[in-house]
Amino acid sequence: MLQIVLMIISTLLVGFWGYLHFSNKSKFDDIMSGIDDKDYPASKIYYIGFGFMKLIRFDMETKSARRRIKSISEVYGKKYAVYYYYVLMGAKFTFVLTFIPVSLALAVSAGENIAILAGVLLTGLLIWYLDEKVNDKVMERHDELLKAYPQMLSKLTLLVNSGMPIREAWIKIANSNTGILYSEMKLTEEELRNGISEIEAYKAFGERCSVKPLKKFSSMMLQNLQKGSAEVVSFLKEMGDDAWEEKKHMVKRKGELASTKLMLPIGMIFIGILMIIMVPMLSAF
Repeated sequence: MLQIVLMIISTLLVGFWGYLHFSNKSKFDDIMSGIDDKDYPASKIYYIGFGFMKLIRFDMETKSARRRIKSISEVYGKKYAVYYYYVLMGAKFTFVLTFIPVSLALAVSAGENIAILAGVLLTGLLIWYLDEKVNDKVMERHDELLKAYPQMLSKLTLLVNSGMPIREAWIKIANSNTGILYSEMKLTEEELRNGISEIEAYKAFGERCSVKPLKKFSSMMLQNLQKGSAEVVSFLKEMGDDAWEEKKHMVKRKGELASTKLMLPIGMIFIGILMIIMVPMLSAF
């Protein structure tokens, strides 16, 4: 009875996959042309997920969607954040709609229900991989920002303490080095040159960097501009001391995280070995 139910479900799902394939194969070529195969495995069939999203009228304005788009914008910028979120969700739906029917079909044809578990695990791992890929890029960006922040702050403190106006010190430091933080500072410099007010430019800098110390730094810059502050140098020095201390803690945390992350691949290998051993044993019974 179970096999009959599985056969009916797998037939329906495979038929639905075929419908999505033939009705959407060439509809999303423009979207798919910008997908990097290195970051998104099996991207040639993402039109399956895109077609399904169109069919169900997938909502891109939910609270969770906006939160995810915001994190993606840190890596790809606000201009392309919605696009990459759309690609990410299309990939997830594609994996679910492809590997689950395949695993069900294998379970029916081979009489091995464990194939369903294997399909679910594979789908889950691929979805996890996509999310983790984005999370890793966001974390790498945050780490690089925090790594460069203390040195940038020390330079700014030194220049401001010597009597240089903050705006001139900012421009000088922005062009003194390379990296994400200095690129963001150069973008702020460009905004200032294009006529955007200092308040808006520094506020946008804090929003783009999106890490707590740099948001605090941005707020201090805004306070200095709006209210004026004779103690700006002491504030910069205090934040510099905090930044160097935070950098020490960050290095320590990264060491602890590296050892924790090793547990996941070890666990995956262990599950794979168990499946290799258990499948022949179950077949014998």
